[in-house]
Amino acid sequence: MKRYTCCFTGHRDLKREELPIIGQKIERAILKCLELGIYRFENGMALGFDILAALHVLRLQEFHPEIELHLMIPCRDQCRKWTSRQELIYRDILARATSVTYLSNTYYDGCMRVRNYRMVDDSCACICCYDKARARGSGTAQTVRYAEKSGLLILNCLPDPDGNTNRSYFDL
Repeated sequence: MKRYTCCFTGHRDLKREELPIIGQKIERAILKCLELGIYRFENGMALGFDILAALHVLRLQEFHPEIELHLMIPCRDQCRKWTSRQELIYRDILARATSVTYLSNTYYDGCMRVRNYRMVDDSCACICCYDKARARGSGTAQTVRYAEKSGLLILNCLPDPDGNTNRSYFDL
């Protein structure tokens, strides 16, 4: 399955003005994966980029029924501190996913890293939203570094650092 699987990782604190551009980049990256024969997408369902990416996978699934969304949830109580609106979106995505895997019943220190590494180990590509300048020491930085070391194709959905909103890092 590894050669058909792509994982997601990204920042939780996305800027509101970047959301439409990042959404477009996510869809372009998913379509690029489909061109490469990658149709299985693993998502850890963290707030921010993961939720946004899952929604775009589900949207594209309407046009590409071969797309699968597999959720890798670090713990069953992941959304315990979320707002009711965030939890509603989370539950809707869970109901529409191809599969849901829970790695633990409750939160414990390190469960997010275990989830992230498992998704990388399952994948041949990684669609990310990663800004090195603001992510030092973050789970996203750790996951992208692990994905790079593991030889995954990295598709970064942040807008071009030179300000060209029509290009992503993976276009460079």
